[in-house]
Amino acid sequence: EEATHSYLIYNETTRVPLLLSGPGIEPGVIRRPVSLVDIAPTILELVDVEPPVEMDGHSLLDDGERPVFLESLAGRLHHGWNDVRGVVVADHKYIIGHGALLFDIDLDPSEGSNLLDSRPELADDLDRELRGVIDSGQGPIPLEAAFKKADLDVQRRLEALGYVVDAGDRVEMDWSELGPITSDGDPRRHLSIVELQSIVRALVSEGEIPLAMETVEHGLEHHPEDVDLLRLLLMARLKVGDAAGAAAASERLQAVSKMEPRDDVLCAVAAMAVDDIDSALVFAERAAVVSGRPRDLLVHARTLIRAGRTEEAARIIHGVLDSEPCETSALYEMAKLHRRLGDAG
Repeated sequence: EEATHSYLIYNETTRVPLLLSGPGIEPGVIRRPVSLVDIAPTILELVDVEPPVEMDGHSLLDDGERPVFLESLAGRLHHGWNDVRGVVVADHKYIIGHGALLFDIDLDPSEGSNLLDSRPELADDLDRELRGVIDSGQGPIPLEAAFKKADLDVQRRLEALGYVVDAGDRVEMDWSELGPITSDGDPRRHLSIVELQSIVRALVSEGEIPLAMETVEHGLEHHPEDVDLLRLLLMARLKVGDAAGAAAASERLQAVSKMEPRDDVLCAVAAMAVDDIDSALVFAERAAVVSGRPRDLLVHARTLIRAGRTEEAARIIHGVLDSEPCETSALYEMAKLHRRLGDAG
């Protein structure tokens, strides 16, 4: 696992081989910079379909160079760090977000020599090119619009591949605008915490819960307000059945988190563990209303069942099954509810 994969836009992450083979494709190598957004228009041209006017990208069958834009918003989305944005024109790449960097990627593919001081005019030209695209809105579409364009099946497949995160109410924000850039927000200064989070997740998945909690606590000594570490601590406490510890971790999370749906769900489960059903209902209902995702709806249903409001819970579970008939978690919850009602009477 490459834990820091999505945080930077160096060649080791962004320079990916692309092979095309099929009818109408002549042998050759394209050496100019190209982008993933070029794949769809290329395929459409190969099958003689006119691409939609609003489609991004250019067919790889067309000659001519053009600027290629790159970005990583992972640091900003997860941690409030700087955006990392860049542009490649011919043999040069310019990056902003962790200082300003200029590389000759033909002579220096490992990007070890920053040419910013020796080529200031070129850096200024590329900076104007990059910021012009960001300011004009011709760059990536806002996150909210992207979510609306993807149907539920596409969202789930992307989520399974790790390309979609539970952004909570932050999907309403326009990430196409450039965020503030500060020296302390440079993602390179913080990648150790990302590596630590990855180690803890691996330990939890392998069942090494005591070691995971020890590692998290050590990380929190240095990063006491890191939301991801607090989430991991809360999950680990819940896994070992430490209800009091989970409740304490929940309070720490609430103190620093913006309370996205995933945080509300964790806090709801922690509240149920200490039989604080009223608080659990508040957390669970908020998560269900904000996200509308089946998993959050089902947590809300479970809290309603604990509160004795079984009819409301049944309506929620039926609603999930109406939209997702094969949702195994909903089927399981419905079976449990029927058994509970049967036992009750």
